[in-house]
Amino acid sequence: MRKLVTIRKVYGIEDIPEADLIEAVKIDGWRVVCKKGEFQVGDVGIYFEVDSHINTDDYLQFSFLNPIAKKSFDGKFRARIKSRKLRGVVSQGLFLPLSLFPDINFSDMEKDYSEELGVVKYEPPVPATLQGLAKGSFPSFLQKSDETRCQNIPWVLDNHVDAPHDLTYEVSLKLNGSSMTVFHNSNTDDIVGVCSRNLQLKLEQEGNTFIDVAKRLHIMEKLTEYYNKTGRNIAVQGELIGEGIQKNFEKIVSQDFYIYTVFDIDNQIKLLPEDRRKLVSELGLKHVPVYEKDFNLKDHFQNIDEMAAYADGPSMNTNVREGVVFKANQYIKGEHFSFKAISNRYLLKYDTDD
Repeated sequence: MRKLVTIRKVYGIEDIPEADLIEAVKIDGWRVVCKKGEFQVGDVGIYFEVDSHINTDDYLQFSFLNPIAKKSFDGKFRARIKSRKLRGVVSQGLFLPLSLFPDINFSDMEKDYSEELGVVKYEPPVPATLQGLAKGSFPSFLQKSDETRCQNIPWVLDNHVDAPHDLTYEVSLKLNGSSMTVFHNSNTDDIVGVCSRNLQLKLEQEGNTFIDVAKRLHIMEKLTEYYNKTGRNIAVQGELIGEGIQKNFEKIVSQDFYIYTVFDIDNQIKLLPEDRRKLVSELGLKHVPVYEKDFNLKDHFQNIDEMAAYADGPSMNTNVREGVVFKANQYIKGEHFSFKAISNRYLLKYDTDD
């Protein structure tokens, strides 16, 4: 699960040309613009990742964010932390001294301090056509899609035990839409179902885009046919894109669904890329565009900055893509390893609060 507020160590400080009051602080793979002299190499501070929605009502320490705070879903004024460009430097996140919060024990470097500091993840407004009628929470037998950003795992280039140098990856396009999951599970009362990112939706409703697309593409029938043939319960996860979703970033007519994950419900594991691509083809459904099938990180990147730059480029129908996703071609310690790189061009141009 994504950690929004964590303790981080300063690994480097870079001067910003013609800037007397600010400098760039490097923490793991992130670069954050801070007040000059506020941190030294080796210091630790509290890092608020991009998309942290900070409560400015109840915490005076965040009063400097009041000019960008807006009334949120819970009635409180919150400021969303976004990527921004300052004097030519892309700053991602907010990094503050621990001394601003003397009442909090920051001894655990692995902990997410979101709750202690009243921080939640920013979620864009959901159009009425996507809200729908909920049947229940997101099923416990499934896994939500939430890839780690490459800046949080700089060790991925260091021949780490969880990412050895000989590991190869599938590289695919990260589409800009809404996460959708369709499943077949013979071991539950609801044998088939459709889910948004956080909810299972009622199938008996009209005007909901998730349900309409799942029915139009006959996804539930295809999963049932696959189960009848193989005895395997699976879920397909992907991106729902098109009209009425994220301003129709790809400029397509109507809506469409592109799969990026196939989850083996019986064995509780994601299929490896090659197996996934074959199964999606067998089902007659669409797969997210794949750029590379056998990609070695060390052959292409010397550092995380180069990996982040690789995320820039065109999407399917636009000249800027949201980013790319790297998925390992073999299991590591019995788990599937993957992460994403988000385009800075996309973040600076399109990542708005609307």
